[in-house]
Amino acid sequence: MSDENAAVSEYAVDLLYPETPLLSAGELEAALSERCGTVEAEPAAQPRTFAFRFPDLGDPGSPAGISVRIVDSPAPPGEIAAAAAQTRDWPQAQAAAARHRARLTLADVRSQPLPYKNRLRLFQDALAAVHACAAPGAILWRPSGKLVNPDALSRAKPGEKRDAIWGAVNVRLLPVPGQAAKMVMDTLGLAALGLPDLECMIRTEDPLSVEAFLLSLARYEFDLGDVLPDGRVVRGPAGDRYALYRARATRGPERQVISLRTASGPPTGETKRFT
Repeated sequence: MSDENAAVSEYAVDLLYPETPLLSAGELEAALSERCGTVEAEPAAQPRTFAFRFPDLGDPGSPAGISVRIVDSPAPPGEIAAAAAQTRDWPQAQAAAARHRARLTLADVRSQPLPYKNRLRLFQDALAAVHACAAPGAILWRPSGKLVNPDALSRAKPGEKRDAIWGAVNVRLLPVPGQAAKMVMDTLGLAALGLPDLECMIRTEDPLSVEAFLLSLARYEFDLGDVLPDGRVVRGPAGDRYALYRARATRGPERQVISLRTASGPPTGETKRFT
């Protein structure tokens, strides 16, 4: 396996509903045109699916697109439970997801060659368009392993600036077998875009400050790309110093991460504060 992460070929989320939503190709196309620019309907590869392409984006002969598939069944309970367990910014997440009985699966098509920022922005805009046609009770954001509150989309206006990594990056808190006083904290979602995720071991008493620290690092990486070199030392919460090293993730899914390890001795690279 390569030491670098390859962006996923299909980026997808599930919009969750208490009953099957009513949709038409015409209303979806109008909403996509308002938020994503020039859009054209195209034949769908699966039944009960709407497909669209954006002729101005990607390869002119095979432009980027999206598909919206109607699924008359809930997501697997285990997937919902796992995502709810790692969703800490929405206390009502599990209850909201538990009410769903149907879903729309939104996936991008032929979008992997796009620059990762353009790809995610297009996907977020397409998601806002689908939401405008049929507002869900919750969103299962598969690449980041969390449940997302769709209210943020209800408040957003077309073209309004949003958090660049909204929905796409989650910070997980995971146990260390046999070490009750320690936890692994990592990001999930950057690898799906072709960037390394982040991972560190922490003591259990103060996860919130480390969560904010990892999100700050994730935004830095998303803004500038894969620019954090091995050996660089960064300052985190309470002035703690961490050295950065490339490694394989200790928690699934398998991917490359930047491992943050407590630094001792003089800095071996540029020191930057992230708080």
